[in-house]
Amino acid sequence: MNMQKLNAELLEQYLQAGSETTSFERLRELSTHFCDKIRLRLAENPKCPGYVLSKLAADENHDVRVAVATNTACGIDVLQKLAQDSDTVVRHGLAQNVCTPRALLEYLAEDENGWVCGEALNTLRILDLNSSNRPPPALLKKLKCTRKAACIVP
Repeated sequence: MNMQKLNAELLEQYLQAGSETTSFERLRELSTHFCDKIRLRLAENPKCPGYVLSKLAADENHDVRVAVATNTACGIDVLQKLAQDSDTVVRHGLAQNVCTPRALLEYLAEDENGWVCGEALNTLRILDLNSSNRPPPALLKKLKCTRKAACIVP
């Protein structure tokens, strides 16, 4: 197979991975693709079925897992799993997402990594600016006293 034909096939597969009209069966097939960028594009697709997102949540590439965490079609069970991911980049991506359920943001606000903790608190603050709900006072008090890293508290 020549390089031009391979590039054309990869481009077609990339477009399929991001298309809202691609069949669920084809999306499932693409979830095992050798190319990280195709799996990443698939994880970003809002029409990607939950069972495919669940599989991609265990992908070896942390960028793919972050894309799963920010996909609005992602189920709470997968989000809970990603909130406990060993990679701080994945937890940070989840903490950055204003669509992450509040309970998970509060969980991430207690993360041992200051980068994750700070991002979760910033996201909670953004949500609070758009509503009258504020983080529980006990959580705010604890974070003011116990975090050495850049945990920004309103």
